[in-house]
Amino acid sequence: MKVCNLMKIPYYSPELCGLKIIKEVDTDESYEYNKIVIWQRLSDDSYWWDHDSGCSCPSPFSMGDHGNNLKPLNETFTDFASCVNNHYSLTNSEKHAFIKFAIDLNNLQTLGIQNEKSERDTSR
Repeated sequence: MKVCNLMKIPYYSPELCGLKIIKEVDTDESYEYNKIVIWQRLSDDSYWWDHDSGCSCPSPFSMGDHGNNLKPLNETFTDFASCVNNHYSLTNSEKHAFIKFAIDLNNLQTLGIQNEKSERDTSR
């Protein structure tokens, strides 16, 4: 998904990209970052995620494909879970909690889609 140009960085200005940060983890310290972030796209309440890491010189999610190709959480959940599980600085309980949070978001989104479909079907 092409979210925004480099002048609109989804991490620092999510609202300019039509997004809202829902949850994030960042385990590096000082002059580095290692972030996994979940955003909500405001136009349709869908959930998107990405991972970025590096030194503090560039902004998170601003270089090349980072931030401009967010991944739909419901379609790439296995990749999301793998990214969280491979995040070396998180404890197992932190990994479990973050993945559980994402599962709950997916369930809410699925229920919302089903409710919209049911409402359309009953209005015919």
